[in-house]
Amino acid sequence: MSPQRIYLWGGFAAVYVAVFCAAIAAALFLRPDEPTTTFMAPPPPSKPACPLTPAGTAQCVTTAECFDRVTVSGGVAKATAVACTEPHLWEAFATAQLPDGLDTASHTTVKQNALVRQVCSTANARSLNTEQAWQVEVLPPTREQVKAGDRTVRCLAGRPPTKLTQSRFVP
Repeated sequence: MSPQRIYLWGGFAAVYVAVFCAAIAAALFLRPDEPTTTFMAPPPPSKPACPLTPAGTAQCVTTAECFDRVTVSGGVAKATAVACTEPHLWEAFATAQLPDGLDTASHTTVKQNALVRQVCSTANARSLNTEQAWQVEVLPPTREQVKAGDRTVRCLAGRPPTKLTQSRFVP
């Protein structure tokens, strides 16, 4: 075979391979799109309603509030607020407003009120967090807060004398 024939056949082979490759590339490029699989992400979990009773009166806390000892002096309860990452005795799990007609900061009077007892109950604390055998305390507003229009009663849960070191009622 002459060198000219070898070059001629080599040229045909090169052209054939180039055309073949171009045809495959065109087929891949021009093929119809494959149907894509659509992944539907599950909806985010809905935030459960506040399960406290009585409904409409009690409010679940949305911001962690932690306290050290509750002391009562002159009939008024006070507690020092501390960061929930620090050791603390009490954590707010619910709030409510002083019931109508109850315009006092008296710890005993507020704590004995039937509506406050229902809101600040161990049953309500356990409905939010079942991991502990909770003790419950009531932190009424101070006289100054009542005079300023703040009628918020805080329901506290804890296990004194055991100190907690993180929030148990707010993620």
